[in-house]
Amino acid sequence: GKLMRPRIVDAIVAADGTVIRDYPPEVLNRVMKPDTSRKMRAALKTVTEPGGTATRGAVPGYTTGGKTGTAKKVKPAGGYYEGRYSVSFAGMVPAENPAFVCLVVVDDPQTNEVKRYGGTIAAPIFTRIAERAAKVMNIPPTEEVESDKEAAKQASIQ
Repeated sequence: GKLMRPRIVDAIVAADGTVIRDYPPEVLNRVMKPDTSRKMRAALKTVTEPGGTATRGAVPGYTTGGKTGTAKKVKPAGGYYEGRYSVSFAGMVPAENPAFVCLVVVDDPQTNEVKRYGGTIAAPIFTRIAERAAKVMNIPPTEEVESDKEAAKQASIQ
C-alpha cells in the first residue's frame, strides 16, 4: 500500500565490498490501507493458482501473484484491428511481501501455438525473469517445489 520511488540500483559497491553509495528504498506516500493491500495481494495470488487466468505466471518455489491484460490494437483512423493485440502480465514474488515486481508487455504477438492473452504469452516470460531475479536477489523460497515435495513423499515411504 505504499508508493515507492522507482530505483534501479540498490548500492554502488567497490571491488573490495566497500559500499561507496547506498540508495535505500524511499516511500513517497501511502496509497491504500495495509488491510486493503493485504486483500489485493491475496486476490492477485489466485491469478497464478490452478483455475486462474495466468497459471503460467507461477514461479516454482514462490507464492506468486499478478494481473493479466489483453487489449485489441487500435487502428489510427479509429476502431480495432481484428486478431491483433497487446498483452501483458504484471507479477510479484513472493505474493505476501513482494521483493520483486515486473511488468511484461508484448505488443502484437505473432503466434498460433496458444491464444494471444496476457496469461499465455506475457505470464511465462514473467516466470523466466522472476526465476532468475529471485536467484540474483537471494529471495528465499516461500514454498516447496513439486519435485521437492515428491522426493520428500518418497523418502517418507521408505
